[in-house]
Amino acid sequence: MINGIGDLTFFGAGTLSTHIHTYNLAAAETYAGNTTIEATSSAQTIVKLNSPTAALPAITVLTMNSALQSTNKLLSELMLNGNNQTVAGLSTTTVTGNIRIVNGSATPSVLTINNTSATVYGAALASRYAGLYQVAIQVPNSIADGDWPIIATIGGVSSPSGVLLSVKR
Repeated sequence: MINGIGDLTFFGAGTLSTHIHTYNLAAAETYAGNTTIEATSSAQTIVKLNSPTAALPAITVLTMNSALQSTNKLLSELMLNGNNQTVAGLSTTTVTGNIRIVNGSATPSVLTINNTSATVYGAALASRYAGLYQVAIQVPNSIADGDWPIIATIGGVSSPSGVLLSVKR
């Protein structure tokens, strides 16, 4: 278990883009700070939630950064492995590589961002669009057919109001 006060950065260092640094979390982490998954120095960085209780602190803002090394896009990844994860926000500062949140399991995961939950099948920053997230979710069965207002809030910044999600079953 990682605890204490302060921010935590998961960082991979190496000389080749084929170097992969994997951090396996096996408990609910309790540190009081923000979290960065960083792949900007010639190596890939993957953080895996590897037990049913594994999770980053719910109060953390998750920043994911990735860079381009020569012609190779480095990978910064959070693998949920069927676990649920709550974060206070998502952000990025460097996006020239690949950034993604993946389930990695046949068991659906739930990602909660500012108290909004959905089953997540994958999420990634859109290539070449800083701060634009593409998220694949499952709409809950309790949502009836129709046009429903949807607002995404990431890192305290909300999407524009007036956007509708059309549901037709």
